[in-house]
Amino acid sequence: MDDEHPLPGTLVILAFGVLGATLVGFLGAWWWVFDLVANLRLHLAVLAAVLSVALLLVRQRGMALATFVGLLLNLALVAPLLLGGPAPASTDASTLDVTFFNAKPQVDRDAMLSHLERRDDDVIVFASATTSLVEDLEAADLDLTMVSGPHLQPHGLPIVVMTRDPEAEVTVREPSDQVRDWLVEAVVELDGRPLHVLGGHPMSPKNASRSERRDLVLDWIGGWSGRRDEAVLVVGDLNATPWSVPFRSMIARSGLSDSQRMHGVQPSWPAGTGRFGLPIDHVLHSDDLTVLHREVGPSFGSDHLMVHARIARRATTAQGTEPAPTSAG
Repeated sequence: MDDEHPLPGTLVILAFGVLGATLVGFLGAWWWVFDLVANLRLHLAVLAAVLSVALLLVRQRGMALATFVGLLLNLALVAPLLLGGPAPASTDASTLDVTFFNAKPQVDRDAMLSHLERRDDDVIVFASATTSLVEDLEAADLDLTMVSGPHLQPHGLPIVVMTRDPEAEVTVREPSDQVRDWLVEAVVELDGRPLHVLGGHPMSPKNASRSERRDLVLDWIGGWSGRRDEAVLVVGDLNATPWSVPFRSMIARSGLSDSQRMHGVQPSWPAGTGRFGLPIDHVLHSDDLTVLHREVGPSFGSDHLMVHARIARRATTAQGTEPAPTSAG
């Protein structure tokens, strides 16, 4: 009988799996399935760290070193969201409290509305809004005006935008001829200057066709944001993590910053999985803004957590915007 313990072999197989997933995650532009793997960077980093230690303990030093390299590759993408602190705000700058929520039909409306009334946000964006949700929002004591919603936009676009400014200018943006791909832009004021808030909810990448449509919307957001001369805030369930290849391309093209940067990875889906979830609900901002606070809130029965952020104008010098802290990576 073979007395060799199976543990080292099992660990090596697992290590090859983590290394393979780490590498194919960089190939998301080639195949949509590879891009799904790219969303698991934080999970792969944790697995690689555990396997590196375990392989050392069973004296598989070569595989331990290879797995440690995999850990470093994943950490290189995750670390910028973990390090440093927010850029300073302008002296005496006003702040804008923003909430995004993919509010599915099963949410506990009473608890959700009580939470929002206590928060007293300046802008709230909902995705997956229904007519009954709109009715409850209009009846709630939120001190906000609904400037976009299924009853206000053509084709029943299920993106609700509520703002403190009842005169906010609203435009429906159409990256494609598919209503599901459309976004809502609302122009609000921050420190007396315009702030363009773009809310959307592109397709989830469940197959090649849906992935292509999601990528089209992300690419459109990148181009639209990059052309804006004024401050921009993009909020929504973008069905992509910060490590998705199309998402990273959008960020590079637009110049937007992820509000998780320097606030830590904040998974928002699926609700109830805690740190094991994926951060696919986003608040992205142009470089003339800073995020003073960011957190995920309750789910109230949705499969998504709320996302809350406090925004301000970024401090400037005589030469322009203050550089971000060097520790941000």
